[in-house]
Amino acid sequence: MKFCQKCEHRKLNLKQGIICGLTDQIAAFENTCGDYIEDKTIIEQAIEDEKLINEANWSIYNSWKITLFSLILAFIKFAMNGFTGVISVIIICTSFVWLMIALSSRPNK
Repeated sequence: MKFCQKCEHRKLNLKQGIICGLTDQIAAFENTCGDYIEDKTIIEQAIEDEKLINEANWSIYNSWKITLFSLILAFIKFAMNGFTGVISVIIICTSFVWLMIALSSRPNK
């Protein structure tokens, strides 16, 4: 039971999964347990894990400055070629899409 995963009394049984460390049984309650004590270390670890995941996700898209730079360079090359050239258009479109993804994926700080 997910409720038990955050309890200080949890115990891992290889056959049954998480069981109550007080009764050595699988949870028998419906909604609440009178013996439940929230394990603060598990909650803190979950918060820290969430922060790390968000930072990792942002680092993937943190290349927005490089993307913007390549977008500008591709546009300059496109302009120098008289606004012709398939490769420049592809680079501009790809860079623009990547820039929009990167900026919309930025976490709120």
